Amino acid sequence: MPFVETRSLHVEYEEHGKGPDVFVFLHGNCASPRWWRPVTERLPPRCRALAPALRGSGRTRGTTTSFSMAQLAADLCEFAEALRLPPFHLVGHSLGGAVAMQFALDYPDRVRTLVLAAPSPAAGLAALRRGDSRLARAVSLIDPDHEPSMAMLRGGIRAARLLGTHQMMMRQAVEEMLPPSIRCGLELRDLVQDALAIQPEASVGYLQGLHRWNVEDRLRQLHAPTLIIAGARDSIVPVLALEETARLLPRGELEVWPDTGHVPQLAAPEAFVERILAFTAAHGARAWILAWVHRILLAVVALVRSWKLSPQALPAAATTKQLGPGGARDQGDSSG
Repeated sequence: MPFVETRSLHVEYEEHGKGPDVFVFLHGNCASPRWWRPVTERLPPRCRALAPALRGSGRTRGTTTSFSMAQLAADLCEFAEALRLPPFHLVGHSLGGAVAMQFALDYPDRVRTLVLAAPSPAAGLAALRRGDSRLARAVSLIDPDHEPSMAMLRGGIRAARLLGTHQMMMRQAVEEMLPPSIRCGLELRDLVQDALAIQPEASVGYLQGLHRWNVEDRLRQLHAPTLIIAGARDSIVPVLALEETARLLPRGELEVWPDTGHVPQLAAPEAFVERILAFTAAHGARAWILAWVHRILLAVVALVRSWKLSPQALPAAATTKQLGPGGARDQGDSSG
């Protein structure tokens, strides 16, 4: 896979297609850009798809140690700047969905449409604790703000790697996300290797980042057309929490796919591609036009305000006020 250097990262990414319609895909925890291949390889020629590996995943490396959603969103902004990407359609899965929401809030001019596949809800880790998965039960017993516990967790991951038990744990985590019925063309062993490639600091950092992340009070400001695709059989992200997230979005839609778990893009890649293409075609052009109209209106308002406050405008206004409505008449009377 190619790499690109940003201001703070050495980013690994996958790219498919060279068309003018740009899509950026963000993977979830224990994953990599590989998880998007069944989707990106099915996109039509008019599309260009890019899937970066998040900080701490794959072979992406950086100098800072923050894994907050704001930092991950800033990483994506640097990635887009380094590749000189135009405004794009942003698609995020699970943890990547949280990053996508944060990015759309922090960099709204860069997002044409937003598609969230089984995303972390807007309430963050608190909402995920309501699930019935092993992950939900585990995070319910952990306080991510207790640094000694987090240090022990990082040490435990390193020890499990040395003992060879980490692979078994990661395999179980991946299998929980990927039911045996899924036939996506990806080998399970490759997906497990992706999970094993995540740095211990990132594993703990993602957990802490989601724990400290909650954008429920900001979602009213997210005006990009947004489609949320949830799996009715998702044991990690509760559908109820995504219903709450969708209600807060001014232009949000929620679809619940039956017989689908936590990874809808791998459970039904053909249907996923068809749906995101239909959604972006219906909303992308209109969103682009509205965004430019909004920018023009803001520019006009700023211009009018600057004109009213300009030094050249103030004397004229003062002169008019001194003359008043009878100023000219008084002058006429004195001449007669």
